[in-house]
Amino acid sequence: MKKIIKALSLVLALVMVLGFAACGGTEEPAPDQSNPTLDVNTDINEQGGVEVDDPETNEETVYADELVLAVGDFSTANPLNPAFVASQISNILPMVYDGLVARHPSGEYTYKLAKEITTEDYKTWHVVLRDDAYFHNGEKFTAQDVVDTIAITMENHAVASSKWMVVDHIDIINDYEMDIVLTNVMIDFMANLGDPLCAIFNKKALEEDPENGMMIGTGPWVFEEAIPQNYVTLVKNENYWGEPAKAEKFTMKVVLETTVQVMMLINGELDFAGVDATMLADCEAAENVVVDTFYASNTGYLGFNLNNPITGDLNFRKAVAYCLDVESVALIASDGYMIPWDTGSYWGGPTAYKADIPAREQDLEKAKEYLAASSYNGEEVEIMASMAHLVAQAEVLQTQMEAIGINVKVFQTDFATSMATTGWGSTDWDMMVNASVWTRLASSSNLCLKYMSTGNKAQWNNERVQELLVLGDVTPDGPEREAIYVEIQEIIAEEIPYIGIGNGANFHGRQATCGGVLMFEDNCHNYAHAYRVIEE
Repeated sequence: MKKIIKALSLVLALVMVLGFAACGGTEEPAPDQSNPTLDVNTDINEQGGVEVDDPETNEETVYADELVLAVGDFSTANPLNPAFVASQISNILPMVYDGLVARHPSGEYTYKLAKEITTEDYKTWHVVLRDDAYFHNGEKFTAQDVVDTIAITMENHAVASSKWMVVDHIDIINDYEMDIVLTNVMIDFMANLGDPLCAIFNKKALEEDPENGMMIGTGPWVFEEAIPQNYVTLVKNENYWGEPAKAEKFTMKVVLETTVQVMMLINGELDFAGVDATMLADCEAAENVVVDTFYASNTGYLGFNLNNPITGDLNFRKAVAYCLDVESVALIASDGYMIPWDTGSYWGGPTAYKADIPAREQDLEKAKEYLAASSYNGEEVEIMASMAHLVAQAEVLQTQMEAIGINVKVFQTDFATSMATTGWGSTDWDMMVNASVWTRLASSSNLCLKYMSTGNKAQWNNERVQELLVLGDVTPDGPEREAIYVEIQEIIAEEIPYIGIGNGANFHGRQATCGGVLMFEDNCHNYAHAYRVIEE
């Protein structure tokens, strides 16, 4: 495993279509582009899914009957509610449930409960549903289940409501055909439909069994049992409408310590587990283990509070920008397991339309000139950081800023305090090391750039950027949309509300004879068709 200390080609960065695509507030009509295909946003730099070297299989291959995955803790006996699912076991979603479409690491979407989706105006989406899907309780899937799923989700203000809230109503044409009508134009609505949270569940199952009915889906695996703080077991759905699972049983076993997970993996007690960087050498020494590497799309950044007199001074921010060496941050603070940021602007790792803006090279003399021209007069400024790896990055940045005469203190706090401290309008903080949530969609920039957004920690409100973000929401993918997002990045490079640091590496371990996993950078991998080949 080579340490990543140069700006690599990001072919290993993965897709994250978690529905942060903008809902927007505009009623502008969309440009005329009828019947878009499912492979929206395919022009995404050079990035795609992890190329996993699966074991070769054929019709005579023998597969293991049971697979075991190590997961973190969970505290409920009915953990599979797609509207409220616990993040530690969110891998279950694409196993037990189907959505209308499913995301793929390539950035495209595959049809699931939908057979065809078309739109002429990006506001009304015509959906043809498959007529051969059944829920695990024997109920046949119809368009009414989509309506019920959205209604139940919204009534309960569930996590998935952020994905469905753009839906104004659904016109049911017949049991297997409907029009989903949005409140406004949304070019990237397909990303919401492909989010694992937007799984379809059965209202009748929930009414008949309020406690366990939500765990009924149409997917290739059927929920069997959950013992909190111990394990979850699934069994193969013998009546699945699509490709059947290759194993008969799948167990998600709670193993809290990452070092214990790795040792169990090496000993053959687990088929799949997350791997900590400190355990990579042990995995590499084990002939039975393969480690796959993937990179977060959530780009780490140094953010400035633009409401603060010191950090709101552009010359101060330029001084900081020219004193930093993000490759050193990757090497020292992340032990090299990070892709250093490689442009002069700020954007998501695999996010669409990443602009080719030259990165600033460290120039301490130029940095000192900008600092002298700023309003800074030796005051102590703080870098806020909430987690251990962010604190480590902040300490390296601290040393680099001190080299040009900035008096810096690292303020370590918890996540809740950092969120409260950096609320919109706050002047009580200076800088922070954090990471914004980005997806493959350029419209995910809304989260950290839109006015009053909770993710806009810099509290940046450039009027032109706000206009461009609205335009980006209603412009179909292509040269016109690319120009919009490139201009946004050019303005970011000029005004420096954020300085990109890099994208961290994550590691996934498996038995060498295991394969079939769709791996995503948000760690919500799809194990629906995972397998282990039995060697004879």
